[in-house]
Amino acid sequence: MAENLTLTYGYTAKDLAAVRAYVQRVPPAIITRTYYDGGEDSFAATPSAMDRHLCTMLDGLVKVAIEHGSAALAEHLRSSIKKHGQPKLTTVTFRMVT
Repeated sequence: MAENLTLTYGYTAKDLAAVRAYVQRVPPAIITRTYYDGGEDSFAATPSAMDRHLCTMLDGLVKVAIEHGSAALAEHLRSSIKKHGQPKLTTVTFRMVT
């Protein structure tokens, strides 16, 4: 029987769109201007802070996908992390993760 899983991670649609842009290699400064307010969002104050924030969100999503996603996706993510030191996602694998 399929397992029902409810996760609460606090990401908004805007956050997920920003992480998707990050996966697509959009520079953090452009992501900040597009999705956040550098004056109101402390993590968006500088491009390096935005980069850390996006990386943290992506890492959290990948961790959940490894723990609760399909075996094939989990293996792909583990292999990517082993090879690159971090998950290298395409648009398709990002969609699978989210």
